[in-house]
Amino acid sequence: MTSITLQIEILSDWRIGSGTGRPGDIDHLIRRDEDGLPFLPSKTLTGVWRDGCELVAAALDGDVEQGPWWQWVNYLFGSQPNQNNQPEQAPIPAHLSVQSARFPQEFCDAIAHKPLLLEALTFTKPGIEIDAKSGSAKDKCFRLEEVARGGITLTSSCRFSEDGLSAEQQEISPEQQQALAKALLAAGAAMVERVGNKRRRGAGRCRFSLQDYELKDAHDYLHEHRTPLPVPGSGADAQTEPVEQAEQAEQVDVVQTDAHQSESWHCITLTITAQQPLVISRATVGNVVETLDYVPGSYLLPIVARQLNNWGLSRASVGAAIADGQLVVTNAYRSEKGQRGMPTPFALFKEKVDRDDITYNRLFETSETAQLKQCRGGYVTHVTEVKAEQNKEQPEAAQTQTELAAQQQFKWQQHTISTGIETHNTVNDKLQRPDSSVGGVYSYQAIPTGTSLQAELRFSPTLWAEVKDQTSWEDFSVGRHSLGRSRKDEYGSVAIVAAETPAEKSAPSSSGGAEQSEAGSDDGKPAARLTVWCVSDILLRDAWLRPTTDPMALASALSAALKLDLPLRFADFQSAAKTRNLFARHSRIDSWQTRWGLARPSLVGIKAGSCFVFELPIGMDCVEQAKLTAVERTGIGERRVEGFGQVRLNPALLKLAQPGLSKPETDKHCLVAPQSHSISLSSELESYAQRVEKEAWRSAIRRVSLAIASDPVKRKSLLGFDFDQDGNSQPSLTQLGGLRSQLMQLHSQSLEDSNARTWLTALKKAGKWKVGKTDIAANVLHYLGERIEKKPDIWETLDLEQRLGLPPGNAPLEDWLTLGTGRAAQLKADLWAEAVETFLSACIRAHKRDAEAKQKKSDQQEEQIHG
Repeated sequence: MTSITLQIEILSDWRIGSGTGRPGDIDHLIRRDEDGLPFLPSKTLTGVWRDGCELVAAALDGDVEQGPWWQWVNYLFGSQPNQNNQPEQAPIPAHLSVQSARFPQEFCDAIAHKPLLLEALTFTKPGIEIDAKSGSAKDKCFRLEEVARGGITLTSSCRFSEDGLSAEQQEISPEQQQALAKALLAAGAAMVERVGNKRRRGAGRCRFSLQDYELKDAHDYLHEHRTPLPVPGSGADAQTEPVEQAEQAEQVDVVQTDAHQSESWHCITLTITAQQPLVISRATVGNVVETLDYVPGSYLLPIVARQLNNWGLSRASVGAAIADGQLVVTNAYRSEKGQRGMPTPFALFKEKVDRDDITYNRLFETSETAQLKQCRGGYVTHVTEVKAEQNKEQPEAAQTQTELAAQQQFKWQQHTISTGIETHNTVNDKLQRPDSSVGGVYSYQAIPTGTSLQAELRFSPTLWAEVKDQTSWEDFSVGRHSLGRSRKDEYGSVAIVAAETPAEKSAPSSSGGAEQSEAGSDDGKPAARLTVWCVSDILLRDAWLRPTTDPMALASALSAALKLDLPLRFADFQSAAKTRNLFARHSRIDSWQTRWGLARPSLVGIKAGSCFVFELPIGMDCVEQAKLTAVERTGIGERRVEGFGQVRLNPALLKLAQPGLSKPETDKHCLVAPQSHSISLSSELESYAQRVEKEAWRSAIRRVSLAIASDPVKRKSLLGFDFDQDGNSQPSLTQLGGLRSQLMQLHSQSLEDSNARTWLTALKKAGKWKVGKTDIAANVLHYLGERIEKKPDIWETLDLEQRLGLPPGNAPLEDWLTLGTGRAAQLKADLWAEAVETFLSACIRAHKRDAEAKQKKSDQQEEQIHG
């Protein structure tokens, strides 16, 4: 595994569209990362970088079609069966993983929690569409596009993988692969000149380069190696290793383990944090790839198997342990505060209106008048547990449901994962635009970045004895792991932390061997019940070995797992019309075998969250706790190693008629005061930061000036602009127009020699701008330097900190609008002329609009009078 850093120097303004807009404001928004900064998505980088490498390969191969250099491009970036018209061949996976190009981390840390500066990273650019026939602008085709500012260098972390081949299969050494790959990638990077939207119209000009690798080195290598070395794995012996491994696996004896052996299984908690959005494909609907809201154990099993290989177990031994069921990797569900959630039971309901705080367990009798809705989706976590002292005079089985609820007060929360969606496109090489013939536009639904998931890794006593002395749980945190779809670029990167599960968390969830039913059995004695909560999909087969979702097949599988002499039967609720003994749904999983190019068999089973209530055979009062624990550890049904078949028996959540299930309080979005600290940036970042700061101050000045100018009372008190009794402007619109033209020259003139100041001074002496006792010329001159006592200057008038709506606190204005301390004074000095011109011009335009409105109203009244 070789790390490569790609540097992209942005030389002009650029944009990567998100495919969305803001109604009433901006038509086309750019893509931003989780920190709110613009970035170059890895799919975009991969596409333009591959085009550059293809140009280099075409030049080196000459007239040879699909020559050796073209094969190396496919080896690095992966094949394109949809464009090469070779769907019958297995696609070649990419050995180069390109991550999104982002701002330097030091800049991200400095601009964090400063929304005004984040807004200044982009600006709005107007655009029109030209009619091809008339050559003029089309009607109703005006648009506003968001564009990011250039002048910054973004970096992308790339990985080149030489793994996956044995020493016999590698015709060239990893060092030779690295040298050839770097040379080809550096040459291809030099061919990229523009990136992103509107790149043929001036935007997106850039310069690609590899960090710590000169273009001259690539030129020298390609000059010496006109004919490249063969692509790894392309020889005749490419299939030798898998056959040998299969033969070795057949020689390992598979020893069936007893799931109910006295020794307990060893549990490890795997905490998975999404560093990028995760696409765990569930189904494809149209051009949208929908995702699951959890990570199946089958996605984690290869990572665990590789780690066991690193710990000294052979691949054959690991395969035998998986086939024997000595290893279980559960699904990774949403976790909250270190607790792993479980799929919400289908037996839980809430009232439709007014009583969202009460949850009903439909496995018990409920109110006849309440209209209930099912608690669908999400995951349940245990918050607190308060146990009152149990009544020792009566056994627990003899106590009423109310007494039991009073003794065991459980609090549970239901958490959901809000998935996001991103739109992408596949560009046709010939047309150089998205086209349906090669995929066109498509969208990925994904688990958002930062989501925390938890899974359990369970070792049987036999397997744990082999690995316990060689394990180092920190090994899971070494390197980067990728899960799900499109994991070679901007999706799928996760961080995995493994730790031994504490004893209190690894304890079984079942709280007793069986419950006593209120209805009697055939002999008049209370029948013992077993409540089953499916916490993952369960795959079962019937007597004809067909996949089935029949609850009786579940009863038979449980009876066999618990080693009961007679099968379980469904509980009979004759006394409660609204009580049911099962709440279940079926699930279907369809997946794709990439190497074969064929669909895998569908997996049909009982859906996670289903609930069942069974009665133990007549004459049997309870089941041994050890058997219940063993079933919860190993599961039931097929493919339990991959996380299927997980159940909870007699869980505490389903033992109460009204369990306390609530939803967590959502955090209200509020501005967080930024930290006041001095930062040290490189010279390039310093120049870019100063530019962003100036744009942020300009935007703030414009926003506040428009707010002040919109109020006629403030215009009159600050400048003296008013109207006489006839509605005529004082001063006249012609005089205000002359002042506005003078103000436009403030940027290029010094304060003392400005034409505006000279012009206003002459008006002041002549007294032509006096309205009663108000001298308008003096008021305007006040903002141009001739101060009037007890009158606020331009910055006091604007009062940016107050008028921008910043939260009260100790953070000064410069902490919101600058990237360091001591910059505000210099920015005020640099932007004084712009602030004066912006403020006065805004007041002039607002006064002119009011004057025109008054004139229009007067004309309408006069027209009505004279007919």
